[in-house]
Amino acid sequence: PFDNVWSVSITNARALDPDFVSRNNQSGETETLRDLMKQGRSIYQMLLVYTQLAYPDNAMVLRLMGQPQYAAARSNKLKLPILLGSAYKQASKPEYKTALMAKGMKEADIETLDSLAKVIAQQDTTREKSKKDRSLAANQRIKAMNEVWEIVIMVCHCAKLVFKDNATLYKMFLLEDGSNMSPTSVDNPVASS
Repeated sequence: PFDNVWSVSITNARALDPDFVSRNNQSGETETLRDLMKQGRSIYQMLLVYTQLAYPDNAMVLRLMGQPQYAAARSNKLKLPILLGSAYKQASKPEYKTALMAKGMKEADIETLDSLAKVIAQQDTTREKSKKDRSLAANQRIKAMNEVWEIVIMVCHCAKLVFKDNATLYKMFLLEDGSNMSPTSVDNPVASS
């Protein structure tokens, strides 16, 4: 009577993706985030160069653009988007935007500060979701495999009773832990149950 249930349990367990699929997805999301962070650092450094050209020896404007926060934010997936967004707000102000563009910075580069800030934050959320999805997938696999395993254990226990007088058939249903079984335990199957 459990044959159909066992077959369905095995089919369900095999239908689940193995862990490497989730891991590869997570790795891809992480790599995308790294690339975006690199782009964010690059555009921010460009802003600092143009700020220094437009406002030589003016530490106040560099502070407004967030230069003191850059060291802490450059590798932080949460802080870098905030820094880029803040720098965008300052660089978009007409008085700063005009001076930056007069030194050669393009308006598209200023807009990129804002768009990268949003994309980095969104990609971080996507990456965190892929990490959670991997955990959920692992839990699903464990549950599915446990269902199959519980039936295997039941079959083996039943076989101990059914084949208690036939050592050859009994041995086919033994669950071994990898260690060698002693000859007496195979000859006397009832003693080992």
